[in-house]
Amino acid sequence: MRQSQLFPKTQKTAPAYADDAGTALLVRGGFIHQVMSGVFTLGPLGFLVQQKIAAIIRREMLAIGASEILMPTLNPREIWQRSGRWEKLTGDMYQFTDASKRELGLSMTHEELHLDLLASQNLSYQDLPLAQFHIQTKYRHEPRAKSGLLRTREFTMKDLYSHHLTEADLLEFYDQVKEAYLRIFAELELPVYYTLASGGIFTDGFSHEFQSPHLLGEDQVYRCPEGDYAFNDEVRDRLETKCPTHGAELKLERTVELGNIFNLGQKFSREMAIHYTAEDGSAQPFWSASYGIGLGRALAMLALVHQDQAGLIWPISVAPYRVHLIDLTREPTEKAKVEELYCDWISQGRSVLLDDRPISAGQKFADADLLGLPYRVVVSSRTLAANQLEVKRRSADPTVVAELWPLKRQAELFDKSSN
Repeated sequence: MRQSQLFPKTQKTAPAYADDAGTALLVRGGFIHQVMSGVFTLGPLGFLVQQKIAAIIRREMLAIGASEILMPTLNPREIWQRSGRWEKLTGDMYQFTDASKRELGLSMTHEELHLDLLASQNLSYQDLPLAQFHIQTKYRHEPRAKSGLLRTREFTMKDLYSHHLTEADLLEFYDQVKEAYLRIFAELELPVYYTLASGGIFTDGFSHEFQSPHLLGEDQVYRCPEGDYAFNDEVRDRLETKCPTHGAELKLERTVELGNIFNLGQKFSREMAIHYTAEDGSAQPFWSASYGIGLGRALAMLALVHQDQAGLIWPISVAPYRVHLIDLTREPTEKAKVEELYCDWISQGRSVLLDDRPISAGQKFADADLLGLPYRVVVSSRTLAANQLEVKRRSADPTVVAELWPLKRQAELFDKSSN
């Protein structure tokens, strides 16, 4: 990608609605643009980051045996009434009547839709267990949309739904998803606590959340300083504030919820009267669970966690481009050599952003720090004469001087072992 063709452009200052450091950097870098409160456009760079997040999630979901589908966001009232949640969600769900006088809603979750899919197939015990996921846009009537992508009215989520013959089988798969989620957040380089929480609108029992510590977080989590035990403040009245394993007094931290998993039991199967045919021919309810990760929230959290005073510092796993190639040459013959290098990298499928803009070196370096790509590679008249590249990791200490690499080392920039 040529930076001269990149749009939106970078900005020196952030608008007033960018009320936290992460959002300000995302807006200034052209990663996101606010359409209205709680609704955002993703620019090319923001979309690439979200696609990288989706790819990591998709890989882990496929690895545990789930298949990918895509369910609609426009839902008829009738399906939601079968679970009893249409009326319960009146304040949260966008519900309206169309020109044909039919009542519809924009989906904020898809349990009902997935169970409706199962109901259409005359399920047999031989069809279970079943696990399917999708990555889809969601909508929620959020009266306090704030903090950029952390609290929005339109957002992208990965939802996984699993259905089982027995509770034991459900619990075994539930644990597999937990471990997959922990791998996902580790690859994203986002710290998370596996946290006991309320079942909310999904279940009367406990759920589990993946909470990332940050002072901007709206949740509060009690966590053992000596181990992994943690629970959300919303269930404090049901639990002790001492760790059951270590006996330590739990510490209260502010956190951001990035993911959740819900053991639904047989609740939805029974309420929607959707069953499977058992081996003896009888109709039986099945055990279900749902599992979510917010892609937009993950993107926002990455911007909050991976930054410094100069800008963003993307982990290699999600960076929109791996290398930021900065052209500081002036002569046409020199620029032709930079173009040749860039085209060679592109032909090899390399991930590179070329800053070919006719602006000062200082402006290019400032924008490189703002955008936060893992490697900054400078080509100038001096480096060309020496057959070298000036290389610096964005994550390096600002006082560290860039290294001069011989051109023959260029492949190392794209070597996964150099992460």
